[in-house]
Amino acid sequence: MRHLISIIILCLLILVPIAAQSETQSMWAFGGVRLALNSDPDSYLGNPAFLAEVDRKPRAFVVAAGYEGSPKFWEFDEPAVSLGLSFTAGRLAFTISNTSFIEQQGVETYSGVRTNLFQFDWAIGRKTSFLGFRAQVEAAAERRDMSFRPNLIWSDYLFESNFGRYEPIDQGGLISFGVYYLLDYSWIKMAVVSTHFASSASDEALNISFDSLLNSLGWGLSVETPTYTERNELRLVKARFGLDFANLGSTTEREFRFGASVTLQLLPTYDISLIVGYREAKNDATDWLGFDVEAGYQTQALALKFNTLKIVIGYGFPTAYYTKGVTSLKAKTLIGLRLFL
Repeated sequence: MRHLISIIILCLLILVPIAAQSETQSMWAFGGVRLALNSDPDSYLGNPAFLAEVDRKPRAFVVAAGYEGSPKFWEFDEPAVSLGLSFTAGRLAFTISNTSFIEQQGVETYSGVRTNLFQFDWAIGRKTSFLGFRAQVEAAAERRDMSFRPNLIWSDYLFESNFGRYEPIDQGGLISFGVYYLLDYSWIKMAVVSTHFASSASDEALNISFDSLLNSLGWGLSVETPTYTERNELRLVKARFGLDFANLGSTTEREFRFGASVTLQLLPTYDISLIVGYREAKNDATDWLGFDVEAGYQTQALALKFNTLKIVIGYGFPTAYYTKGVTSLKAKTLIGLRLFL
């Protein structure tokens, strides 16, 4: 089994561009919920305060890879490929990730954007109250006028993405700092965060302001049933629920996120989860008072955990499909692989 896992990882490293997202596949399946939801050993990628939890299962090394693209696997529709590495030591974590996107410009021409991310996380706290800190260094590069032949589109994509030269983007660098608070009462958790209370783009001076704090301010809540009974026996079914109000002060990134899951716990290290999620952009502050189906995006996924390996297969689509409305959002299929060591 370990040899098979090693071969899979090696193939991913060779065949796909190195890429990853701060939003893990599980977070994507939950509609982007991440501020207070602790569903995986690397949930600290959504909120670093989780690093200080006493009950957290320590994982020194995490490998993550994934693919997001057209619902029809044989179609080439602006795919995103992901791969990332995370290292933890106690209440410290270091993550190296890289995000790669392809966008169509013409009939056979495409452009690609690749974002490198270096992230440091640290947490303090005890009992029910935890505080997390994050420092990120992000740099973006692009490659324009890539030509993919229709009959050889996948081979051209793999070659151009892996061996082509990407040029740095002006103003594409960013340094940011975030602070995260978590209140943990085991079955219920609440978080208040500011993901970018201080930031600096390229050669600009570090900006610390009330506006940046408010724009990235978020509040999250999660509820989950116990894993074990009072007799310390594993429960057959476990349920999770979470919601986020993210970027409360931003008119462009303000978002509501909701997710829920039901997990069939076969063994402590083997389980199957059905996950559903919903996220909706809230351009105006008054939008919190209602739902706009034509602006929402729904996700649903099946997650399989085999000891240290987790596989997520998901599908997401704009909820405007229900009303047959017009939307710029696209349906996507996601396949994710995470290895916890």
